[in-house]
Amino acid sequence: MDRNSNGIPDDCEQGTFRRGDVVVDGALDLSDAIQILGFLVLGNRLEGCPDAADADDDGQVGITDPLRLLRSLFLGDGPLPRRMPAALTRPTITSPPATSRAAEITKARRRP
Repeated sequence: MDRNSNGIPDDCEQGTFRRGDVVVDGALDLSDAIQILGFLVLGNRLEGCPDAADADDDGQVGITDPLRLLRSLFLGDGPLPRRMPAALTRPTITSPPATSRAAEITKARRRP
């Protein structure tokens, strides 16, 4: 919804969106990834804040976003990035990323 008709959805301006929740139902699930893919492949409209579709928070909506969401949901890659206030900068990564649960299982199966 855009109550002030400025072309920016209200949930984007107010910072109330949840990253990955493009269906705007309060849950992160397969339907969100499908809607991002529909936007990317078919040109479908996103229901909520476009920034919610940027699941990996790299500043763009691309194929990595539905993949990041699916990895978070089904492979245990951890939660999606939180929305940061505009006044803050992105944090500097000082430690290596955590290994996904799927990678741990694969590595364990390879051991004799």
